[in-house]
Amino acid sequence: MTVRRLLEQCPGEPLCDACLAFACSVSLTEMRLVTAAVGHDAPFRRDSAICASCRRQTTTLAWGNGDVLSEA
Repeated sequence: MTVRRLLEQCPGEPLCDACLAFACSVSLTEMRLVTAAVGHDAPFRRDSAICASCRRQTTTLAWGNGDVLSEA
């Protein structure tokens, strides 16, 4: 599964690099390279937040924002 597809399934929910790496079956190092690259591109959002999966306060990546569902 790709990062984009995974995040599109749960718009606005931030996920940390570790949880994304586990879900996509890649190393944490590989995922950090991906999230650093796409974190600056819309509609991705890179922030410090609580990961929706592991509940840790850390740097996360989300697709869109919390209002994405209401805009569709």
